[in-house]
Amino acid sequence: MVDGFREQLYAKQFDGFWKQHWVHPTWFTDAQLSYSLIFTPPVEAAPVPGYSKGGKEVVGKEKEAPPTVAYSMPCWKTILNNSTITVGVNNVFGEDPPKSFGFEFGNSVGYPGSLYDDLGRFWYVRLIKKF
Repeated sequence: MVDGFREQLYAKQFDGFWKQHWVHPTWFTDAQLSYSLIFTPPVEAAPVPGYSKGGKEVVGKEKEAPPTVAYSMPCWKTILNNSTITVGVNNVFGEDPPKSFGFEFGNSVGYPGSLYDDLGRFWYVRLIKKF
């Protein structure tokens, strides 16, 4: 929301002063939705060789490290891992800005160009990838 403002018009009133009128505030609604994708490989429940919760020393075959298995994620998970996808829309209801034809804030389109733009409803998608 932008606060309202006073605007001076070019025409003078009969008393010789510039005519001013109040431009009312306008509400604009924006929406944004983000989702972070973080995939981790599954954790095995097998105990780690050389470590014991009870403080006992693991000896023998169990002390040797088991052969490692390479884990690879599916292609789409690999591409989207550590990514954030954002979808949003500015000016959800497509409201027009308030009219302002004075020389202070107005422009040739009839709205204060320093406060509003003429995009109307604007959709966007953003992908942030962390390497």
